[in-house]
Amino acid sequence: MSPIAAATMPVDEALSLAATDGMPGTDAGAVPFDPKLASEDNGKITLIVAWFMVALSGAFTGLRLYAKLSRGRPLWWDDHVLVASFILMVADSIILCHMVTLGYGKHFFMVPFENVPDLALFGNITLTFVVTALAWTKTSFGITLLRFTRGWIKKLVWFIIISMNLLFFWAALIHWIYCKPLPKAWNPFLPGTCWSYELVVDFDIVAGAYSAFMDVSLSLIAWYMVRSLSMNIREKIGVIISMSLGGFAAIFAIVKCTYLPTMLDNDVAFTGTYLAMWGLAEVAATIIAASVPVLRALVAEKTSANRSRGPTYANGTGVNGRYSTLGKTNHSVSVHHTVSVHHTDAGDSDVALQTVTIAGKASTRGSTPEPV
Repeated sequence: MSPIAAATMPVDEALSLAATDGMPGTDAGAVPFDPKLASEDNGKITLIVAWFMVALSGAFTGLRLYAKLSRGRPLWWDDHVLVASFILMVADSIILCHMVTLGYGKHFFMVPFENVPDLALFGNITLTFVVTALAWTKTSFGITLLRFTRGWIKKLVWFIIISMNLLFFWAALIHWIYCKPLPKAWNPFLPGTCWSYELVVDFDIVAGAYSAFMDVSLSLIAWYMVRSLSMNIREKIGVIISMSLGGFAAIFAIVKCTYLPTMLDNDVAFTGTYLAMWGLAEVAATIIAASVPVLRALVAEKTSANRSRGPTYANGTGVNGRYSTLGKTNHSVSVHHTVSVHHTDAGDSDVALQTVTIAGKASTRGSTPEPV
């Protein structure tokens, strides 16, 4: 029997249905027993997806921290918030493992009715963890943007961070307070009254849509900031792409919204697994989107360092300091170097790349500037 259906029933009716081992008939609005569906179980695939997302997010989070610490740069608030989001993601996956042992992933007529309160309770906990992780991952990227924005853009980023956290806070809290007494929210067999659960789900859909909109908004702000930087087109396109991965999180958020109505389903123990998987995918996508720009900055520095050890042409010096003395004419050579400057102070971001073109002229006497 669905905890949602039971929560809206009179307690005596809910208990009478529970006494039938959780297999009420269709007249009760629940899922009837179907031998063909009895073997279906989404529990295993849910755990595979959950831990894959954890591993992927953990890899990018670890690389992000390495990219900063290996260059002697201190961690900032955006790093700490992102790590906290990852920890919530791990905790969510651990709880999902326990929920699967209780019957999560199976059709509801296969779930023992005595497990329903525990499933509903742990379901609320995982929902709270995912919603909080989503708010914090987007907050982390917002804090990164705050470090190199000014004026009205900075105020806009602050508005996004504050409004998003307030909305997500209520999106998580409402699942705990929509019944009176409060324990009835996760124990449908207790006496009491509840709001219409459709209103709760509608609020979740609004929060999910706002989440997708904020992903797009933060990406657009990043685009706007990169647009004003002085860098070559190739470099600029690379930075824009790396800072636009939040668009994937927006796509996942929209897909997740389409599964939110399954929370009203009387077979929510089975159909709710899709919502759980897409929720974790959205968190993972946001973590990756927030980490890639920092990793790209590290790659850019490594590439620049490797190139600086290559052949030079200003003074005839080649690899390992050797000289080429081919030719006997004097040449005036114009040398242009493109240097990526990564700000290291706390007020700037690793992703705020600026390029400086240094033009100089060198005279080579009796030598032709060729690499050796």
